[in-house]
Amino acid sequence: VNQKLGNHITEPLIEIMGQGFTIEVLENVSVFWAGAECVIEINGHTINNPDKPINLKSGQILALSKQDQGNWTYLGISPGFHIE
Repeated sequence: VNQKLGNHITEPLIEIMGQGFTIEVLENVSVFWAGAECVIEINGHTINNPDKPINLKSGQILALSKQDQGNWTYLGISPGFHIE
């Protein structure tokens, strides 16, 4: 995931188990995920599982649901997570 985003290999990821993960981005970012196949929506519109990062604009909502063929999904963000 980090390699696809151009992040350092040790950049933290979010590990998602099960169903139902939603996040609103607060600045323009790129996101990429790997692991269990799932339904991906941006602002309520379903998208296909891409093979490259997706650019999101500030205020957009990313939702992952209905995981299939696996239990874990790993979500990365570029330029990385800002943890306070």
